[in-house]
Amino acid sequence: MSIHAALNSAPSVEPTAEQRQLLLTYRFSLLNMERAMKRLLLWFDDSSAANPAENQLVKDLIAEWERQVALTPYDGLPLLSQSFRNPVLRKFAVQILKKNEQGQDESMQQMLLQLVQALRYEEQINASPLAELLVK
Repeated sequence: MSIHAALNSAPSVEPTAEQRQLLLTYRFSLLNMERAMKRLLLWFDDSSAANPAENQLVKDLIAEWERQVALTPYDGLPLLSQSFRNPVLRKFAVQILKKNEQGQDESMQQMLLQLVQALRYEEQINASPLAELLVK
């Protein structure tokens, strides 16, 4: 089994234990591969809420991703889709948008419709970082 086989499998297919271990082992090598990072985060998104160790792993992984890669607002937008339910990931996506909103009003305006639509996937709209960003 190769990393490429794990990454090229259908997004809806749960990773096998072998694939998961392989991706975890080489996770820091995947930081510059946007598609790989999104796949890895998607796979760990659902299970991380129930597993505190995996939740911490997701936090560490996104922190490292943010340190090593110059993220644009367009990188944060997919993390606000219905596929990503983990509040840690959703908050990270809003942080990417906030960090990049200075001087990039055009890109924020272009994404406004998608951002408003993403509100429906928020668990608690009253305490949502995305809602706060849109109100500002």
